[in-house]
Amino acid sequence: MIASLRGSVVHASSDGLVLEVAGVGYSVAVTPDVSRTVHLGDEILLHTHMIVREDALSLVGFRTREELAVFAALIAVSGVGPKSALGVLAELRIVQIALAGADGAARPVRKVPGIGAKTATRIVAEVTGQR
Repeated sequence: MIASLRGSVVHASSDGLVLEVAGVGYSVAVTPDVSRTVHLGDEILLHTHMIVREDALSLVGFRTREELAVFAALIAVSGVGPKSALGVLAELRIVQIALAGADGAARPVRKVPGIGAKTATRIVAEVTGQR
């Protein structure tokens, strides 16, 4: 498993980076926050989650281990895949997710494109530990 990558940004788009590490370019999906804050040639460290599927291997990268942990918790929720989990992290800060759990209100999570009312309720209950 690839747990982190440190290297130079050789390509950036709104949803991903190519990070060159020891001469190998790794394609890493990231939130728009990450891609907006890097420039070509920047050296960065990303904490990564490797997704293994029957037809593909992919990496998702985060600036902090806390974001990585929230991503892992999100994809553990029934009905939430990596794309939806990245969408939640793109739209909401970790503190906003925690506040939603404290309030018991899934409203902020429902505003994320592709997340319905039932999934939002499950996210708030399971990710924040509020049942």
